Amino acid sequence: MILLKNKQYYYWNEKSVSAWIKYNNDMNYKFENISKILFENISLKKNQSILDIGCGTGQTSYTAKKKVGVNGTITAIDISTPLLNLFKKKYKNIKNLTCLKKDIQKTRFKENIFDHAISRFGVMFFEYPLLAFTHTNQALKKNGTFTFVCWRNFRCNQFFTIPANSVKKRTKIDIPEFNNKPGPFSLKDKSYIQTLLKKSGFRKIIIDNIITKLKLSKIKTETDIMMRIGVGAGMIRENKIDKNTYDIIKRDVNNKLQKLFKKQDYYNAYIYRVTAIK
Repeated sequence: MILLKNKQYYYWNEKSVSAWIKYNNDMNYKFENISKILFENISLKKNQSILDIGCGTGQTSYTAKKKVGVNGTITAIDISTPLLNLFKKKYKNIKNLTCLKKDIQKTRFKENIFDHAISRFGVMFFEYPLLAFTHTNQALKKNGTFTFVCWRNFRCNQFFTIPANSVKKRTKIDIPEFNNKPGPFSLKDKSYIQTLLKKSGFRKIIIDNIITKLKLSKIKTETDIMMRIGVGAGMIRENKIDKNTYDIIKRDVNNKLQKLFKKQDYYNAYIYRVTAIK
């Protein structure tokens, strides 16, 4: 039996997720270019039915809703109660935009009911990705598409490397190895994505290598986000770093950002955009 309440469930439902609530607007602003990339080659039409996987607080769900019109339907799913509560608060008055607390690894929708499935960084945290993708495939209509974006390479993504390197520098804690276990870089290998999608029944799989930019807020906000979201924040949290060391790391991150901001007003972002057809 596949258990819903695993490590990812507890992360997305406990205090650690509060930063995603506090900085919701900042993170959606940061990911604006990513969202455009996600939608730019999906042919969403009026009255279609869309499944949004790992919907979070609903930014991509709302974008999809505007594309399918008043009679189109969006079913948005996530495992995080706090994020879904904010979703409901933001979009409670919009017809046919529904969010549900469901884990696609465990949930089997009725077959052949969605025209498209989408996800913005919502598919890297599966303990059983083959099950998740198989259930997604089964829920799609014939010739339905599955399109998602995921992180590609840790070393090239400044949003992750800057704080992680600061933690390592100030504590000697090693940056974690990135493999296929649940986490932001679990889908970093193209061949692994191809294998998962083929085994789950998809065809015509296209994986685009994309280099884009994450937008920046003020330095203080960016520093605060990096200390609470991402790989560096995970290193701090899992090693229970004391306040004095935390403050030293935070100053180091802030100094790095000040230097970066003099050269550019964005983070480099390396991602995949993946499209497959049932």
